Amino acid sequence: MDLDQSDLQEDFSWNLLSLQLLGKFLGLVWYMPYYTTQRIPPTVLTTLRETRTEPFPLDLEWYLTESVSDGALTLTLPWVCDVLVMMDAVCATLKKTKLLLGAVNNIYNQLSRLPIRQENKVMLLFKLGRVMELLLVPHGLFSLESSNSLDYEPTLDALPLLDSTLLYACCPWLSTLQQVILKQPVSDSAPCSPLPPRSPWSPPATELSSSFARTSFTISRTL
Repeated sequence: MDLDQSDLQEDFSWNLLSLQLLGKFLGLVWYMPYYTTQRIPPTVLTTLRETRTEPFPLDLEWYLTESVSDGALTLTLPWVCDVLVMMDAVCATLKKTKLLLGAVNNIYNQLSRLPIRQENKVMLLFKLGRVMELLLVPHGLFSLESSNSLDYEPTLDALPLLDSTLLYACCPWLSTLQQVILKQPVSDSAPCSPLPPRSPWSPPATELSSSFARTSFTISRTL
């Protein structure tokens, strides 16, 4: 049975928020046992890499590839990003993780050229930006170099299903960011208030300044 626009938007909103909640839960369950606040010695890191050949119980790269082919990045990419922002330091160094992050980087580099509805693209950029600012990601993995072209045909991504209410529900930190910006003095020399951490084991906000600067430069180049 065909759904009218309101029914389709309601179903999309329910599925998008449910998948993102599931992504956060899976990330917490998968990575919490490996969480540590201490620096891992190189010898121990090598051993941990050998014992963790499968960083993800699900084939996240396959889900991303299918979402590109189906033109449904708006539904799939957000929950995959929610899983990735929860990963631990060891997982970030594994080969399969680097391949997945390479696929994420490829989507990011191609996003401006894909025929995706603008409001959907904005939400995807916010989600990708959270992954690309992770301090755990090996230096130099994300770049703005030319990537492989994507076999993409928009379907769901071309529909007007995302409004401002759903955007703030998907990216709740935007409300905090908006409040921080509104509270800042007009003077450029005034100190900025720190933003809250991204995940339960994110470093303090003061340690995020260099990563934030790198990510801001990357996003500005893309836009």
